[in-house]
Amino acid sequence: MNIGVKSDFEQHLISAGLLTPPAGAAASRRPASYRALYERSGMEPAPFADAVAKFHGLPRTTLAVMRQGRALLDGFSSRFLREFFVFPYETADGIVHLAVADPSDNSVLRTMELTLGRLTVREIAPFDEIET
Repeated sequence: MNIGVKSDFEQHLISAGLLTPPAGAAASRRPASYRALYERSGMEPAPFADAVAKFHGLPRTTLAVMRQGRALLDGFSSRFLREFFVFPYETADGIVHLAVADPSDNSVLRTMELTLGRLTVREIAPFDEIET
């Protein structure tokens, strides 16, 4: 997990007026997960995903696009996919995509690529649209 990236994203949301700073002792804690930031922000899932995509410079995907692809779930437990909010799929042109709600944990994303045996196009999807 990249703590610096999580902290930077949290500060980005605060400076954009999309999140209020944590109060008191919470201000000195470890950076919150993207899921916790999403829940704390009160934002709708799609605008939050747009903010994540913009911050990380990654493309944004939708449920409709993910459903058009072929799910690549072999080798992954549904619990793992749900816990890390990731959904691997292949498009008709043979490109493997990795839809993620939280791209800050590079070790999870790299593990998925190693399991899939291919590099992936990483893209952002809202928490509520990632299916397993």
